[in-house]
Amino acid sequence: MILEKRNIFYSFFLLYFAVLVTVAITTPITPSEARLFFQPVDNVVSFLMQAGYSISDSEFGLRLFFILLGIVNALLYYKITDYFFKKQDDRYLTLAVYLMLPGIIASTVLVNDAIIISTLVSFFIYGFLRKYWIVASLALLALSFIHWSVLILFSTLILYSFFIKNRQLFYISALAFCLYFLVGIDIPRIEQTSHLFELLSVYATVFSPLFYIYVFYSLYRVLLRGPRDIVWYISFTALMLSLLFSFWHKINIVDFSPYIMIAVIVAIRTYYNSLRVRMRRFQGGYRLIFWIVTVSLILSSFSAIFHQPIYRLVGKVNYSIVAPVYEPYDRAKALRSEGKNCTDNISR
Repeated sequence: MILEKRNIFYSFFLLYFAVLVTVAITTPITPSEARLFFQPVDNVVSFLMQAGYSISDSEFGLRLFFILLGIVNALLYYKITDYFFKKQDDRYLTLAVYLMLPGIIASTVLVNDAIIISTLVSFFIYGFLRKYWIVASLALLALSFIHWSVLILFSTLILYSFFIKNRQLFYISALAFCLYFLVGIDIPRIEQTSHLFELLSVYATVFSPLFYIYVFYSLYRVLLRGPRDIVWYISFTALMLSLLFSFWHKINIVDFSPYIMIAVIVAIRTYYNSLRVRMRRFQGGYRLIFWIVTVSLILSSFSAIFHQPIYRLVGKVNYSIVAPVYEPYDRAKALRSEGKNCTDNISR
């Protein structure tokens, strides 16, 4: 029985990444990817795109290293679940839910900072939980050179060490936080307007609406009752900071979502803690909610994976979020069929 479940899980894992590779091959280059690819190679994202393109001059080549990072991130997250769940089935479910998040699917298939941040955060958590301090420190150091959101980890460690009364960790984290500010960070321009509701809608897209509500509930419940571990501190701190900042300027979801999506562990553990303290005849309501949320998540995941046929079917008006990807591609394809270049139709 155990071997059968393991084989099913491995089959899901292989099928999942086979599907993502197919999506990466068939999806045209997006406007944001084009900007990253054609700008000077001055960051890790552009460097990885150029390196992948030198291996295969196609959309898949551009995304090759990001898919590989997605695989590494998934394996690390699976390793992390061993610290929180005793049952193997719980670990399988947690990783499957994490991989099915639309935000994880998008960050693995499309080029952006998110999968790099997610992988380094997973490296940090893995090293922290296993007390591999060199691994955790290297992950923090690498993220410090790549993205300003490392400040979320520094803030988390400051709060975590304060509440567990670890003075050494508190002083080191506070010093690292201050040094990062002294070196200098790129602070986004502040707009005097609230983007809170826009941010909430984006989070609902990243998680799927119902699962995001449950993640929010789980983080709040752990705040009140515990246990508060490093994963909860990271995801809760990132969520609160993003909501706070959204009151006065627009938030880039890539900066915060990798830290919040790891809260899948918190959500699944909260569900099982609520379910297993009750007799089976009183578990019906919890199981019903679980399946409703799961179906919602699966539908959101399918909309991300099968976005191209859905767009072809319903059109731009009903699926406008994908239109910026396919409209330029369709126009260029039509011009090439007429023997023209895109630049032929640009008005001067």
